[in-house]
Amino acid sequence: MIGGIRRCVFAFLAQENDKSYILTNCLYEDAGDQACYAEVVYMAEKRASLFVPVRLLIDQEEHLQRVTNPIRRNRWKSIDPKDVYDVTPLLSISHPNFLELNVSRLSPEDVAATIMNHIKLLQT
Repeated sequence: MIGGIRRCVFAFLAQENDKSYILTNCLYEDAGDQACYAEVVYMAEKRASLFVPVRLLIDQEEHLQRVTNPIRRNRWKSIDPKDVYDVTPLLSISHPNFLELNVSRLSPEDVAATIMNHIKLLQT
């Protein structure tokens, strides 16, 4: 069901190319997530839009502190500390616009500014 919903959303986004979109997801090194990534790349190409894959890294201690914050429940996010210790390999990304950023000591505003600066550099 999720794949069908995703395909509908991607079809809509492919036609809605007067706006920019940010898609967030944790993708792992498996066939399903590789296919999802390929769909996003294809959608960006179809839209003729700039595609910027971003991987956010975080230190385990900081990750534990953030994940266990009860406020996350308000956004239907997990607060299970076991999530921090997941060692499933993340999707390997080889793309010229790829940005990898350690957010452990950055505010959300600093993270957003860093990503936007990266995008501005790609547009020049």
